[in-house]
Order: sequence, then C-alpha cells, then structure tokens
Amino acid sequence: MARRNPTKSDSRQDIVPVETEAIPLNGAQELALIALVDGQTVTEAASRARVTRQTVSLWLNQDAVFIALYNQRRAQLWAEHELKLASLMGTALDALQDILENSLHTQAPQRLKAALAVLAMAREKGQPKGPMTEEDVQDEWASEAETRLYASLARAGLGDLSAHINKK
Repeated sequence: MARRNPTKSDSRQDIVPVETEAIPLNGAQELALIALVDGQTVTEAASRARVTRQTVSLWLNQDAVFIALYNQRRAQLWAEHELKLASLMGTALDALQDILENSLHTQAPQRLKAALAVLAMAREKGQPKGPMTEEDVQDEWASEAETRLYASLARAGLGDLSAHINKK
C-alpha cells in the first residue's frame, strides 16, 4: 500500500510505499475527508484541514483516491445507519398519523417537524453512489470524456465520424 508524504506538496509524485495498513491520504486530506463525511460543507472542511476551499474542491473533483475513499466512507456510514433510519421511518409515519388524527396534540409542531425531517432524510440521502476505487473513478472520468467528445462531434456535424470511430 502507498501513502502520500504529508511533508511535501500534494502531487502524485509524493506517493511513497509503506508496509503498514496506512491511509493513502495526507493529514490535511484526511481531516477534510472526515469533515465532509460528517456532513460539513466544502468551506467548513477546508477550514478544518487548514487548506483553501478550492483545494478541497479539487480533491473532490480531480483526485481519484480521495473520491474513492469519500464514496467508501459515505457508503460505510450509510450501511451503519440504514437500519436505524428504517426504524425511525416507521416511528415518523406513526407520529404523522397521530398528528393528523389528533389535532389537539400539544407537541404536534415539534413532532411534525421531526417526523418530516426523518422522512426527508430517508428520501433524499438514499444509499450513496459513486465509484469506490481509484480505478473505477478513472474509468468513470474516461467514460464521461468519451461522451463529451461524441456530443461535440455531433454538434459539429461530424456524427458520421463518431460512428466510424466506434466501428474500430
């Protein structure tokens, strides 16, 4: 396994082999990753890691190792909380039913807010998606680049050229 040398600048040339099961990120990247997985914004993660917002954005969009680890940790977190969220959905639906059936309920506003928040989380968050390895991230980038290339060829009136390329 390899890890980045945290004492040097962040480039692919900084990767040095290690013999332990080390995290392949430098210290700032690890701090940013933890913050992002905890739900903090890119700006908050950058502050926590003591780097610029642009640096964290660059890692999230152009560093295949960072992206893969981010997706892995999000998936792991989701798996750990999936059953709890599922059980809360039942409680949330029961609370909504109780509020609808009993308009004199004294805690209706708080219960309604909490129930709706749980249901929104279940609907919006869903299982995290995305490539989980550096190779898968790079394959996805290559596929997106190919799609953009063929779309550009078609817009330029060279759609027949893209068909010829696909045949080879």
